[in-house]
Amino acid sequence: MKWSHLILRYGEIFLKGKNRRSFEAQLVRNIKAITEQKDIMNLRSRYILPYFENYASLKKVFGLVSYSLAQRSEKDENAIAKLAVELLKDKKGTFRVSTQRSDKSFHIKSPDMNRLVGEYIESKTDLTFLLKEFDHHLHIEINTDGAYLYLEAEQCFGGLPVGTGGEAVVILDDSDASVLAALLVMKRGVVPRVYYSGNLPKKSIDLLAIFSAKEIQSEEFSSQSDLLEKMQAKHLKVLVSGQDFAGLKEFEIEQDIVVLRPLIGFSKKEIEQLHHSFSKVS
Repeated sequence: MKWSHLILRYGEIFLKGKNRRSFEAQLVRNIKAITEQKDIMNLRSRYILPYFENYASLKKVFGLVSYSLAQRSEKDENAIAKLAVELLKDKKGTFRVSTQRSDKSFHIKSPDMNRLVGEYIESKTDLTFLLKEFDHHLHIEINTDGAYLYLEAEQCFGGLPVGTGGEAVVILDDSDASVLAALLVMKRGVVPRVYYSGNLPKKSIDLLAIFSAKEIQSEEFSSQSDLLEKMQAKHLKVLVSGQDFAGLKEFEIEQDIVVLRPLIGFSKKEIEQLHHSFSKVS
């Protein structure tokens, strides 16, 4: 099937109230920077992009919860039904149709559209409609721009767009734990400022850079007191550590510095598994 578009979905931004537009704007900037795609259309809490080959790069954009390869149709029931058959013509077994009609001016209501398209598919293929435990799920989204049909949704990491949560210092080395701690705060919108002791952890920085729309800033430090001085000079108040509970230790820092330990409740195995899920995106 030759896809024409991609449908992008976000989640937590819905909850941001008056700040929602600024979060959406940051998400769009990050999508453009990471995917190098500029033609982004916003339609009722969906972003729609023209199809591009490297669409898997969308998984690198924190804030997106999923995307779907889609085919666009004009808002005509006959055109939609014919395209539905085209999408399913090589499929076997059972199917279901789900229509979401965000454009209420479209003259056919969602349940009626489900029935119309489902009956047409049954008449033109060997597929059988089944409401539950079906093999294939055809989705139809009808909005002001047109109708978009898709079969599957690819999950992304969700969270918030990087750049919406301020800056934090990340103590980075070559361990899975330090990189994962940085990625988890990035997923909450934080821009990491990397500090390292000894050799530059280039492999770790490169992994963070995959999920960042901007270059990762890094700087060496020699001791905790040196790190604190550098943080104070840049007015940085949050420190992120990759410590888990087994390796917990206190930092000798002043009271106005907040230390975040996002892995405090993780086991070694969980850290390895989650780190792998981020690494395979690259």
